[in-house]
Amino acid sequence: MALTVAGLDSHLDLDIGAFGSDARDRFDLPAFVADRFQAKYGHPIDPARTIIIGDAPNDIATAVVPVVVAGAALP
Repeated sequence: MALTVAGLDSHLDLDIGAFGSDARDRFDLPAFVADRFQAKYGHPIDPARTIIIGDAPNDIATAVVPVVVAGAALP
């Protein structure tokens, strides 16, 4: 995996990540991450500390979609 080669894998929690297999529409993926983060860590995700990694144009476009936290969209 490229993340391992770059030395980034130890800085990521892939258990809360969202992937194309989670939703057909990439713009739905941030909500999956927010829900998984809340379930695992017990508090809302901080959008300022959230990074989207992808290799497709829609992955990049998804990076500008507000992260949904506790039913509210954060700017």
